[in-house]
Amino acid sequence: MLSLLAAWTRDPLLRATTLAILDTEVGVEVTREALQRALTETFPGQYSPLNIAKVARNAASSWTQSGHFSGYTKKVRCRVQPGSVAVTLALLLGYVSAWHGEQLFASPWCQLLDLTGPQARSLAAQAHREELLTMKAIGSVVEINFPRFNRFLEGFL
Repeated sequence: MLSLLAAWTRDPLLRATTLAILDTEVGVEVTREALQRALTETFPGQYSPLNIAKVARNAASSWTQSGHFSGYTKKVRCRVQPGSVAVTLALLLGYVSAWHGEQLFASPWCQLLDLTGPQARSLAAQAHREELLTMKAIGSVVEINFPRFNRFLEGFL
């Protein structure tokens, strides 16, 4: 899941397939055509059908490796089970992308992990207990910081 979060942040082609994945109910097949359609709609006329097909195959492979799909040829949507480390990275990526406070739990990176806001908040509390981040929360007021990543954050803040 960590690889997917990093790749999704940097790869517009992978991001273009996101809704085709996240909008599909768990247990339902996601077809290659659905991925190709998502790519074609996002990048109309930019890629040949052959390139779109190859990108769709590569995207399906990435989504399979992250746990969003099961199956070799028939890709069936699965719900991923992220841990505190994956949530920490999702929150960090949201943080450097200007998501703060309670909004962090609804960021696209948390959505990639199949988390609702309360689920993301619960895993963030676990990450706080594991000293992966610091979280202070009173009601809906939330402050999250990443002291272990200060050197990394220097380039963003």
